[in-house]
Amino acid sequence: MDEKGNNSPTNILLIRDTERGEMSAYLKTGLSLRAIAEKTGRSASTISREVKRGSVTQLDTNRREVVKYFPDTGARVYQENRLHCGAPSVIMKSWDFLRFKQRITAVPIVLICYCETWQIKVLK
Repeated sequence: MDEKGNNSPTNILLIRDTERGEMSAYLKTGLSLRAIAEKTGRSASTISREVKRGSVTQLDTNRREVVKYFPDTGARVYQENRLHCGAPSVIMKSWDFLRFKQRITAVPIVLICYCETWQIKVLK
């Protein structure tokens, strides 16, 4: 069951920029992560991950390290991480075969035979 007390499936929604701004304001007022989660209607772990994603270590005027949350940093890091997710491209795995196919003009049977030997060569 989720935090709302029901067990119906929920849609996973991305955190909008306005919600990131709200989180930043709540953090500046000193609210806990759980209190922010209740106010925004999100899970506490979602808030925790977003704060971790958007936090930056800076030096204050006394040269002490201070960790601050910036909503735009959280959005930028999220977008960068999205670029690296997903399955690797099949084209990059078969790049040698595609180059070979471009160089020759052969009947399809030759390509099939070459493809089988090429796959055996790659799997070993």
